[in-house]
Formats: sequence, C-alpha cells, structure tokens
Amino acid sequence: MGKLFTQVNKKCLICNKIFWVQNHSKNTAKYCSYQCYWKSLKGKKSFNWKGGKTKFDGHWLIFKPKHPFATHQGYVRRSHLIAEKYLNRYLKPGEVIHHINGNSSDDRPENLYLFPNLNEHARYEALKNKPILKSNIL
Repeated sequence: MGKLFTQVNKKCLICNKIFWVQNHSKNTAKYCSYQCYWKSLKGKKSFNWKGGKTKFDGHWLIFKPKHPFATHQGYVRRSHLIAEKYLNRYLKPGEVIHHINGNSSDDRPENLYLFPNLNEHARYEALKNKPILKSNIL
C-alpha cells in the first residue's frame, strides 16, 4: 500500500493563523491564503519596490501608508506632503494644490498654490487672462 500524505501545522507569517500543509510543502509554505501572500508583497517587501516613490499621471507619489489621505495602496502626492510641511497641518478635504508653472512634477514650494476648494481652482483655470499666482504656502 502507498505511503499516505501526512499534514503538518504551520503558522502564517502575516496573520499568525495556524494552517495545515502536506508534509512535502512544510519547508516552503509560509502563508495561510493568497490574501496573506499578497499582503506580504506590499511596500518594501514588493519585488517591484523602488524606494517608496513612483510617478503616476505626471505626479510624484510617496509611500506613506499611515497618512490620513493615502490611497488604498498607501501613496500620497508629493506636492501635498510638501504643502503640508510648510503649512504645519494636513490639507483639509477639498483643498486643491495647483502647480503655478503647469508642471505637475515640479513640487518646489514656490511653485505650489493652495486653493480652498475645487470650485475656486476650476474658476481660475477657466479664466482666459489668468493672473500670475504667487505661492501662498510659504
């Protein structure tokens, strides 16, 4: 009669849940589920990690998973972080950061202008003869 597969207890590295694996997988199994496996690949553990900076839609994003306005992936726009640093507070919901020179990857403080809401920003963008803005976060 053939040898039966035996099962071994393992502890998940993410959620610490005890799970069973077959004896032949005891040295390789580390996670109880695909969900825990994918959690293990986030942030610095990701195979695609580039130091916590990435560019999306012309804006630099910084990995700050504990920031109150971070995306579900844990990123915040660098321009928002710089404005918050100079304002000594988090941006309020609805506040809009505008890049004065139109270059959304130029996050120098002197190039950032804070609009109180999206309507004010849209009103400015709709003007034909736009007044030259000076940074209001310095």
